[in-house]
Amino acid sequence: MFQYVGNAGEVATLRGTDGRVVLMLLEDTAGYERISGVTRIDTHRSLRDWRAYNETTLFGLNPEKSYLLSDAPRDFSQARISDLPEGVSLTASRVTENAALFRLERRGVSAVRGEPKIVYEPVDKLVKVGFFLPNEPIKRFPNTLKHQGEGQYSLETELPAQVLLFFQPPQQVNGTYSLRDAAFVAGLQFDGVFRLGSVWSSGERMTLTANGVTKDTISAHPPPNGQTVLQFLLSLPEAEELTFNFSMGLPDKSCSLDGLFFKVFINGTQRFERFAFNTPGWVDAHVPLSEFAGETVLLELVTDSVESATCDWAHWADLLIGFNAKH
Repeated sequence: MFQYVGNAGEVATLRGTDGRVVLMLLEDTAGYERISGVTRIDTHRSLRDWRAYNETTLFGLNPEKSYLLSDAPRDFSQARISDLPEGVSLTASRVTENAALFRLERRGVSAVRGEPKIVYEPVDKLVKVGFFLPNEPIKRFPNTLKHQGEGQYSLETELPAQVLLFFQPPQQVNGTYSLRDAAFVAGLQFDGVFRLGSVWSSGERMTLTANGVTKDTISAHPPPNGQTVLQFLLSLPEAEELTFNFSMGLPDKSCSLDGLFFKVFINGTQRFERFAFNTPGWVDAHVPLSEFAGETVLLELVTDSVESATCDWAHWADLLIGFNAKH
């Protein structure tokens, strides 16, 4: 315990216990609270954009990280994990009007001489996870997710695990289909935590001229130490040789400090990655989709700034899904 005295004689006390560091102000009011070394904690406070909590507890924390709590009220109307046992961390979450994605890993904690020590339990042990979903999912992966009534759902699963839920009817892919003209959701992701939004015109339809070639694009400048995510929910046709074709572009006179990654995810799994470092022009690539023919998929275009986002003017172009129809 440490005490601080202000110029007018005010006293603030810094206390540390059970994974918390709290700065107590006058009348026993907490002015600052930081959490570390635990996977869950009982508190009335919240974490920005965190998707694992109920009325009394924050779940799924990484004991190797530190979290600064906020006095902002919790939103109990949004899709989230509502119950999670000790020793399980939420390593990634993306929740939009289209879909919800959660990744879970086992990561227990025990105290050894006052210091947190990471302890992993046997991987064959099932854990029970609770969810609150304001809208019933149209599709659920895994399909063993059970509805308990009044928006409550439960799942027993091994770890690590990924839970993917679709909420909206997908866009139908017919003929040669351009994603630039399709509806999508744009957001930002930092250390596995997603929120809606954009930076430097990311998510806007525009044009880019690089190496003398002009293309219609979607801008995808990532944020510092984070990612820009463009999310599409699509119903793919029954077809042979189903392929997603695309181009990646950087403007002339690129001046990125550390480069960036272009990535493509299908249903939460990475299917493509390319690193670009001050290489202006266009690079074509494709991702096979034949294994998903006739299915609904969540296709996500991700740009990752690595660290610095200076001059990471990334663009996606020629976003076409093509196929040969089955005879």
